[in-house]
Amino acid sequence: MVLFAKPLVTASGAGRLRWLDALRGLAVLAVVFEHACDYLAPELKHATRHVAHAGIFGVTLFFLVSGYIVPASIERRGDVRRFWIGRLFRLYPAFLAVFAVAALLSVWRPGMVPRALREHTGTTVLSHLTMLQDMLGGVNVQQQFWTLTYEMLFYLLVTAAFVVRVHRFSAEIAMVLAAVAVVVGGVLPSGRFAGDPLALRNLTVVAAAVLVVGVVAVCRRHVAGAVLLAALVFGLLAVNQPGGPWEGFVILAVMFTGTALYRAEQGQIAVGRAVLAVGTVLGAAVFAVHRYGGIWDMVGMTEPLARSSWLSAVVLALIVFGLGMASQRRRVPRWLSWLGTVSYSVYLTHVLVLRLLGDHLVQARAAGIPARLGWAAGCLGVTLVVSGLCHRLIELPFQALGRRFTDGPKLHELSDMPRPDREFSGPPRSGSAGRSSP
Repeated sequence: MVLFAKPLVTASGAGRLRWLDALRGLAVLAVVFEHACDYLAPELKHATRHVAHAGIFGVTLFFLVSGYIVPASIERRGDVRRFWIGRLFRLYPAFLAVFAVAALLSVWRPGMVPRALREHTGTTVLSHLTMLQDMLGGVNVQQQFWTLTYEMLFYLLVTAAFVVRVHRFSAEIAMVLAAVAVVVGGVLPSGRFAGDPLALRNLTVVAAAVLVVGVVAVCRRHVAGAVLLAALVFGLLAVNQPGGPWEGFVILAVMFTGTALYRAEQGQIAVGRAVLAVGTVLGAAVFAVHRYGGIWDMVGMTEPLARSSWLSAVVLALIVFGLGMASQRRRVPRWLSWLGTVSYSVYLTHVLVLRLLGDHLVQARAAGIPARLGWAAGCLGVTLVVSGLCHRLIELPFQALGRRFTDGPKLHELSDMPRPDREFSGPPRSGSAGRSSP
């Protein structure tokens, strides 16, 4: 079956899975389009949503890519400690740099960050340090940071599964999560602690402590650490999801679906198990969105349009991911591969650029299509320059430092996997003023 053909590997190292870079590039373009249209062309954004929601397409594609590559990264290292050190140096430096820049710019433009950073500074900063802020009832300092929460939840579950040696059951884990979304999606509370600063502070402190203790324990292969991390993930999903109480389960199910597809491709599981996982997760998503609603913040959309736009985007992402797997031997355009390489920096910085240029972009609406296109090209150019600098000056040096600490073989030297610094872990999300749309 072509879809599950083995990736092409060459002696030159060009066997890195460049198709994943291409998918990241497409995903981040969709996200930037979704956010930029808020300023430059809201009517175009509305028109495309009648077909598929660009932001949700990008989000789902990012989650599938993470699901495909992250568990393989742990297993090829064979060491949870090395994985977490790599994640620490991969994600946090650029994330904290953008966080700090946004906070500093807020002195000049107060609207650059939410009021929570000024009114509840300690809680907001600590929640972001855990990268669980979207599940801790806090406000994301940058609206697109919400996806990092679900990436972190996925890492916690993946490492817990690895320690208790059930990580090869990715398809079954995806189906169980999908089933939970269907069964409890209309029962669980949503945002149980929202609006209570004291409760959110206490929740954040407890979650941070459990996170640190749990990660340290799993790095030492203690099963108790795996239990702690799983309890943290499912406890937060059960009581304090910011959206519909089913959506977090579906997001994680989508990510484990990506893992199941990887295992089927590598011959670790039967293709039928992966296909069953895809069908089950998609079926659960269809059921949940129609039965429970509360989908990913479709602001300004009627309920029927919101449902169809969301589902079309999810299906489109699955199709594009499948086409990527089927086309991995094809040459990827260099510009798209590069865009995928810097996609994490693009994701982190593009909203800052849009907000800084926002007044000019809004004014360009009245100046006609040529002016809009010119400002769109200029804004994209600035974003790519800033992202390239962020990647070169922050991401790469800290990734190299992280490899010095782990002092182990690089993934790109082992068979057909991409380099660790190629992994993207934070996609963007669509939303309202509280939880923005990508």
